[in-house]
Amino acid sequence: MHALIVDDDPVIRRILTKFLPEMGVEATAVSTLADARAMLLSDIIFSVVFLDLHVHGQSGFEFLDWAENQKFDTPPEILLMSGSLRSETEERRLTAGHYLFLNKEDFSRDKVKSYLQALDIL
Repeated sequence: MHALIVDDDPVIRRILTKFLPEMGVEATAVSTLADARAMLLSDIIFSVVFLDLHVHGQSGFEFLDWAENQKFDTPPEILLMSGSLRSETEERRLTAGHYLFLNKEDFSRDKVKSYLQALDIL
């Protein structure tokens, strides 16, 4: 299993790249959506993407739309993350989708593990 972490916050990237290998999940972290696209188009097969909804002023939802339109042999599960939702539109989009949402304000190893279990990654 391999996880891609997409977050501009170095603390979140550092925490997840520490937690995930302890759970048996290899982790690759990037800080831009462009780097995330490049990683998903590489030869690495990612089981899950931890996607921050706000990366350097860009919308994680735009990246999500892009990822959903790709023809991956094995599409990764996407776990959305944010420290705050900035609009009602974002809240509606989250509740309308079939994605797990990790609130970065309420972040723990146990929560990450339970979400990975819910996605059948662990």
